[in-house]
Amino acid sequence: MKQKVFILLILTLNLFTGPICAQPSNFFIKHGNNIPALTCSSVIFAPLTDMYFCSEGTGAVWVKKQIDLQQSFDIKFFASFKDTTAVDGAAFVLQPDSNSLGGTDNGLGYKGIKNSIAVTFDAFQNTADNDPLFDHAAIQSNGDIDDNSTNNLAGPVSIESYYAIQINPGYSPGKTFAHLINVKWDPVSMNFTVYIDGNLLIAVNKDLIQTIFNGNPIVYWGFTGSNTKKKV
Repeated sequence: MKQKVFILLILTLNLFTGPICAQPSNFFIKHGNNIPALTCSSVIFAPLTDMYFCSEGTGAVWVKKQIDLQQSFDIKFFASFKDTTAVDGAAFVLQPDSNSLGGTDNGLGYKGIKNSIAVTFDAFQNTADNDPLFDHAAIQSNGDIDDNSTNNLAGPVSIESYYAIQINPGYSPGKTFAHLINVKWDPVSMNFTVYIDGNLLIAVNKDLIQTIFNGNPIVYWGFTGSNTKKKV
């Protein structure tokens, strides 16, 4: 039996160019055990698999250069993940601590990161977190991924229509999400907005600096992801 490696998320940042880009450690802070590849333009989250083919793992990648939420930002990245047994999901996260790392076991690598806001992409229904039947995105805060919590700021909204279906003769059809994500913040209007391929996906109007970060406008931004496949 061959061991399957499930690529969870590839994020193309397009931030850095030139010879210095040969050293991703110059730009990123990496934590966790499920990041087999990291370059200056991409990160791959994939499961750590044991001898019984059970999977687990959580990871976080933070951009070393912090951003000031008193200024607007417009961050674009390309996200690609397969809707497979071992994929939990992933998140785009803003938070103030470069040592932050969230949980696995359906935690999206984000669960438990306090004083944070995240755009979560959840590809596994976890009833303990009141997930809907469909794969979904949400804007969530304080490391809480419960869709019924007060920390759930917007959503969940379905991302099922964004999957491409691959027909594999002799096997179940495959489902792949591969799209350009655009996250915008406007400190004047206090709108935090997310787009897929230029189309509005989800948004929230909130004073992030005061209500999420306790008056501190300087935060790290980056990505988290987790994988879980338990023995049956």
